[in-house]
Order: sequence, then C-alpha cells, then structure tokens
Amino acid sequence: MTNTIQILSINQTGKENILKKELKNQSIKVLDSYLFSNQISESNFHKISNILSNNVSQVVLTNKNYKKILTYYGNFNWVIEIKFLPGVTDNIANTAKEIISENIKGNVNKFKIGSSKIFLIKGSKQTAERITKKESNPLIHKIRITTFKKYL
Repeated sequence: MTNTIQILSINQTGKENILKKELKNQSIKVLDSYLFSNQISESNFHKISNILSNNVSQVVLTNKNYKKILTYYGNFNWVIEIKFLPGVTDNIANTAKEIISENIKGNVNKFKIGSSKIFLIKGSKQTAERITKKESNPLIHKIRITTFKKYL
C-alpha cells in the first residue's frame, strides 16, 4: 500500500530540454507526482497508475522498481519537490481526481489528491536553487530540496 504515484517520462520532455540548455546540465529528469490523503491498495494503485500515465512513453515508479529506474536515468545528487501550499488550487490534482472518480468506483472518491513536480538533477546545490527559483513561486508553492541519497 502506498499514498503516492510517481510517473517518469522515458524520453526527454520539453521542460527537461529547456532546463538542460539553460543550465548546461545534461542530468535532469522531471517526475509527475500524485499524493493521496489515504493509502491506496495495490489493485487501485495499478488502476489509477494506468489512468494517469501513458504506458508507451512513461514508467510508473513502484516500491520495487524506483531505485533501479532512477539510477538508470542519471547519476543524480539533488532532488527538488515543488507542490502547492494548502488552500491553493491545484488544477492538476483536481483533474486527476475527476478522471479517477469517473473510472474507478468505491472509496477512491473519498481521497484528497495533491500534485507535485519532482526534479532530479546532478549538479551543485546552487543549481538546484536556480531551478527552484525558476520553477516555483514561494507564495503558492512548498519547496523541498534534499539529497538524492536521502530521497532514495
């Protein structure tokens, strides 16, 4: 059981491409993360993951595969998580909840969902802070920077 679904694009995304060029850094990956207020059963985890991701171009991280997948995609040393502060409208999460509610019946509708972006980078802490300043607004976002080792 888990309360988080994280999705990684297999190919380079536009956001990753822009950040790589601006920062002259080739080790950047961006994850889409969905945070649920309650634990999700394994069966619902797979159903919801299939709804929120594209199995051709994305991979869903699980407790069993995330270390292997994340280390495969880069030798990262910093993780930045940017999510909305409580009370701020999270349109991505609202849309995800609507899609899930339309496709899965039962207790899933009682969950609250939040979304976040997770940036994995190789570089200095100053590089991580530059990404944070570029990608977030401290008035509406909660920002967390941690080492990749602590994240794993």
